[in-house]
Amino acid sequence: MIDLAPMTAVRVDPSKLLCPIAPFITEEVWQEALGHKGHSVHQVPWPDYDEALAKAEVITMMVQVNGKLRDRVTVPAGIDEQELRETVLAREKSAKVLE
Repeated sequence: MIDLAPMTAVRVDPSKLLCPIAPFITEEVWQEALGHKGHSVHQVPWPDYDEALAKAEVITMMVQVNGKLRDRVTVPAGIDEQELRETVLAREKSAKVLE
């Protein structure tokens, strides 16, 4: 016997997330495919999330000169402006266009 509970959980959250964008199809999936007859997907609580998992550890900063992309720099998310300047200027490609 195959346990379908994990698969149902995988289909439930996307249905909840898509209901503001595609209300009719998600309502149909919710009631027919997932078996929630008589209960609307629009009346269930929004899925929970772990804020710690959603927080980025590194970010990519763009170096632009006159509106043109010149370089991309990947730095820690909590970096301050002075450290970012030093990091950008230490890169040969960025330093050349910023001189």
